[in-house]
Parts: sequence; C-alpha cells; structure tokens
Amino acid sequence: LQEREYPVEEVVITGQLSRVAGLPDLLRAELGLPVMEGRPFLSSTGDEGEPDFAVAVGLALREVLF
Repeated sequence: LQEREYPVEEVVITGQLSRVAGLPDLLRAELGLPVMEGRPFLSSTGDEGEPDFAVAVGLALREVLF
C-alpha cells in the first residue's frame, strides 16, 4: 500500500462493514493506519446518522461536483 506515489494515510470504513465489532481495531493493528467510520449525514441535533448510505452520497456528490 505504501509503495505508491500517493501513500494511503487513513482508512474509512462505511456501510454494514463499519458495524462489525472490533473491525476498526483489527484494521488499525494490521495496517498501522488510522481507521475511522464514515458517516455521510449530519443532522441539526448533532447526530452523525448512519453510515449505510456513504457510497450513494459519494456517488451523488461526484455527479454534482464534477
């Protein structure tokens, strides 16, 4: 992973995969990189929402931004 022109600096896990107990800690230990759960929605109450639609939101933003 790190032998590329742009090395990986962090890992973001999303969707149902991000809910697997202990997965972030396992990935941190195995990869030696920071691991965070991606949450695409923020509400006015401060609740970060669910990570289930992160890919859909990213694809929709891609269409809007590019």
